[in-house]
Amino acid sequence: MQKMSNIMSILLLSLLAAQVYANAGPLPPFNLQCERNLVGLGDKEMKSLGNRHHFATENPNPLLSWSISHSERGEVQTGFKVIVSKKADFSNIIWEGRPEAGKEGEQEIRYDGPPLVGGDVYLWKVTWWDSKGASVTSKEIGHFMAVTLTDEDWSNAKWIAPPKMTTAPTYVKEVSTDNKPVSKATLYISGLGFFRAYINGADLNRRADPPIALNPGWTNYEMRAAYMAFDITQLMTTSQNEIKIALGEGWRNISQFPPHDSFPKTDSSPYVLRLILTIILKDTSSTKMAIYSDGSWDVQTSSIQDNSIYNGEFYDATTTPTVIGKAVETTGPSGVMYLPSMPYIAEVESDKPVSITPDPHSSDDHSKQVIDFGLNAAGVIRINVADVPKGQSFTMNHAEILTHPPYGPKDGSLYYDNLRDAHPLDYYTSSGSEKTFQPVFTYHGFRYALVSGFPRKLMTDDLSKIHIHTYLKPNSNFSTSSQILNNIQLNVIRGQLSNLMSVPTDCDQRNERLGWMGDAGLSADGMALNFHMESFFPHRTMLMRDEQMNGSVPDVVPFYHGGGRPSDPSWGAAYPQTVWVLWKYYGDTSTAKAYYEGLLEYINFVESQVPSQGIAKLAGRYGDWVPPPPSKKINNNYPSAFSFMQNIQQVAEMADALGDTANATKLKALFSKHADEFNKAFYSNYQYLDDMQISYALPFVLGIVPEADKDKVAANFIHKITDTDKSHVTSGIVGVKALLPALSQLKQHDLAVTMASQIDYPSWGYMIHNTDEPATTIWELWNANTAGPGMNSRNHHMFSSVSSWLQTDMIGLKQRKDSIGFKAIELHPAQSLDIAKASIQLEHPKPIHYSWHRQGGLQCGKTAEEKTSLTKGLSISCGEGTITKISFASFGNPEGTCGYHRIGSCHYPQSNKIVEHYCLNKTECTIPTGAAHWYSDGDLCPDIPVKWLTVAVVCTTSEEIPTYSYSSLTVNANIPIGSTAKLHVPAYGLSNMKIYDANELIYTDNRLLSSTGGIETVQWNSIRNTLEVSLVSGYYELRVKGSPSQETKRITSSSNATLSCSKGRRITNIDWVSYGNPTVDGDDGSLSLGSCHSGASRYIIESKCLGKERCYLSSLEQSFGFISCSKLVEEMKIAVQYSCNNHT
Repeated sequence: MQKMSNIMSILLLSLLAAQVYANAGPLPPFNLQCERNLVGLGDKEMKSLGNRHHFATENPNPLLSWSISHSERGEVQTGFKVIVSKKADFSNIIWEGRPEAGKEGEQEIRYDGPPLVGGDVYLWKVTWWDSKGASVTSKEIGHFMAVTLTDEDWSNAKWIAPPKMTTAPTYVKEVSTDNKPVSKATLYISGLGFFRAYINGADLNRRADPPIALNPGWTNYEMRAAYMAFDITQLMTTSQNEIKIALGEGWRNISQFPPHDSFPKTDSSPYVLRLILTIILKDTSSTKMAIYSDGSWDVQTSSIQDNSIYNGEFYDATTTPTVIGKAVETTGPSGVMYLPSMPYIAEVESDKPVSITPDPHSSDDHSKQVIDFGLNAAGVIRINVADVPKGQSFTMNHAEILTHPPYGPKDGSLYYDNLRDAHPLDYYTSSGSEKTFQPVFTYHGFRYALVSGFPRKLMTDDLSKIHIHTYLKPNSNFSTSSQILNNIQLNVIRGQLSNLMSVPTDCDQRNERLGWMGDAGLSADGMALNFHMESFFPHRTMLMRDEQMNGSVPDVVPFYHGGGRPSDPSWGAAYPQTVWVLWKYYGDTSTAKAYYEGLLEYINFVESQVPSQGIAKLAGRYGDWVPPPPSKKINNNYPSAFSFMQNIQQVAEMADALGDTANATKLKALFSKHADEFNKAFYSNYQYLDDMQISYALPFVLGIVPEADKDKVAANFIHKITDTDKSHVTSGIVGVKALLPALSQLKQHDLAVTMASQIDYPSWGYMIHNTDEPATTIWELWNANTAGPGMNSRNHHMFSSVSSWLQTDMIGLKQRKDSIGFKAIELHPAQSLDIAKASIQLEHPKPIHYSWHRQGGLQCGKTAEEKTSLTKGLSISCGEGTITKISFASFGNPEGTCGYHRIGSCHYPQSNKIVEHYCLNKTECTIPTGAAHWYSDGDLCPDIPVKWLTVAVVCTTSEEIPTYSYSSLTVNANIPIGSTAKLHVPAYGLSNMKIYDANELIYTDNRLLSSTGGIETVQWNSIRNTLEVSLVSGYYELRVKGSPSQETKRITSSSNATLSCSKGRRITNIDWVSYGNPTVDGDDGSLSLGSCHSGASRYIIESKCLGKERCYLSSLEQSFGFISCSKLVEEMKIAVQYSCNNHT
């Protein structure tokens, strides 16, 4: 189902480049959207329109939008035409939309035709013209169903409840159409908590594509109640029609979701399950008939004896439904009825078990069976019950992990204690006639299941895990040469999806699953890149605005259970953050405009909470939540001040964009005031509060580090990470989101990649590669495998903020500071030597394809010991040339970044020999990391349970190049129409840079040749040591090469240091540098680290010397500061290799 849809979406992006050359001129519009929802139909789907659940909108002027591409560079959209019809062959056009003057280049328009007819399905397509007058029409067909319910339609319908307490009541009504053929029938329904609708036995939820699950979504029902719309025309007959609606408790279970004391009690009676519906029918003469929910409906019991989000579902198929009376007309939620414009919660894909084994406490092979589905995710199990005898019962219990020390013996049994009071047990009693069982009113977060009481041994084909989450299509496809980073990104995607249940919940398994604002705000950037959130986030913002009181927002939205009001500033920050992400990433100014007043109210409220002593005293409840033990947690006021100041920045940016100059000026002044207060309270002697990672990361991200002190503060930051923290994270959820972007901002790309790629504790990689419970999602705690059972989810997304860094800073896909919606793109390929190649493809807001491959020179790799299917050995590729030297190889726990590796406390002495065997004199190689290849003499380091292999090789080509550079750098990029880009090509010390465009030389000898083909300018940036290439829209295959540097020098010194170039040349690259006790190795005189090394060496030298003809360090100790290992070294010295070039 969705898995195939995801693959097709990725293939669509991948084929874009091929289409550029296969088709001349404009390409057909794609990604057709109505109200920011992907609603395009294929040809096969067009033939069965009546069998679909249509995207429905109650907007009388829905927004229609699309994406475009062109085979030629620099093209623009000069016009478009949208046609709307009710017929699949478009034989009857009801509206033709063209752009207003000045808006010819826009890829959206609001429907402005005749009034939409409720219940009717509308089809649309778009044609666009390029600058040469060529046009093309979309192959996709967009569609939507109009909803035009009036107040009278809802006022005639009544909220109804069962006459007495009943679990999963079913409402039944026989209706007649008086033998009149039905030309149109539309069901509008809200069943709270969840509903399943049946028309003449047909399950509407199941007929949808993909099937609907657990709807409507969660809201504060006192503010608004969601309904859904279904076209049921083909299901209605001219005689009697049976309408059945079953209700489940869902979020309405007040025993599990006890409302806050301040919550209105008008809707908190024991009979909390409510139904309201309207069916509008038209006969062939267009005479309107209506069916409403009221006291005439019968209420029946059902086979569902109990159901609960937390505690599963009890289903007794032997029971016979019994009428218990008429429905009671009652008061319902006081909120407005609304039709959500975002996708519904759906059954999206399925997995088969990877293993089925007897439970260790079972006396045979089937009475208790442990099922492993391989992945931790939200969903339910569908099981084959065809041969289960009538009256026999069995249960299915669910868990995220298997028991292991310190929780108990590692015996293969399920572990439940981290679920707290949730009891995810599904119970089934067979009627002897059903084929399959699948719970309908619950979901669980699980990888493992224990099936007890099944009459035989289960086979793989008997079981499927059905994934359940909001139906959000993928927006990106990301990959790198690092298995570790790729697996982290996959875990993020799984974790985020499992927790997108109409609201972004914190977890999917225990007795919580609430819309915590802190988690959602920190994940918002990554979610916007990973999924099509263009309708989900506006809906989320609406719910936050619903909860706003006197400017404040709560910690949890909907604010029904959990959290407090007003929010912790780092949790309430999700409100401005979500709107800003929509505006910045998607170019969505309409949402910013719609909620702008609310954002100003929020800023004013939080400002009223700032004590007279200043921003440093702004209190917070949670602070930098759950740093990894034994790291201490910074004072809660510190992240509170940061979060509020960042919100001020964000709202100020949007104020400028919306033309509110007065408030923009006020907000900027407020930010400056608080920046001064922050530095006065938290900063002294080049250090921030407590000298922690978070201490430095937050002010660097805010941009408030005093400019004159920036280099010394940055050096302290890097020293802290590399010297004290050994390049491992020490922060909680607020600090860790800022950490890697702050390092990238300081051009510490290798260090940032190293931190993200760590495998031992604490790290994202440790979650995946620990031996107790290798994760397939993101943990709530860095030390989940050893922490207590209480707050310890294995599927939490609050540490998933790493995803946005991976897809922006790490891969080098950024926006210019003043850009929104990727209109002005900044491309920074090959910033880290630890990554040889990377690729990303985005669909929204515009189709962007960007990849790069650094070939030749020094190539490095790292991967974990092969203990799970996530690790397949370490692959190294030159791309060009052959591996002529193994620069470094260590299996164990080696440290450092590419070019600066160092053997750790565990090292297998045969490492170099094994790597030479597999790699020497080859263009590419794969080194196995399984125990069979490394443990021939036993486990040399049993106290290091997770080991990894790190390798650095030198690739030599026929052309002489510096070791720390590349023989060529290939960049592929598709710049969307309406955007421009600047490509920043790193020189790495090369001279005489050449650029080839599809194998044609276009830049050499510091000049752009006449045949530019969309490349506007090429300029040398001596500050960044990059070539800056300006690109217009279109597809590019660029290849960059260079010659060895005009001058390569090396110095070593123990007192002071002078770096200088010949006249007319400048220092363009620091090839290698170490302050500590570096050594000179072998006949070739290569430099390598000693036992002592300052991780800030490169930053300090680059900040002082790059772009200069000469630089001088009068005192090494003063320049580099104190590092702990210096106490163990007889003499500290510096070794530097650097390049001098003239790029003017």
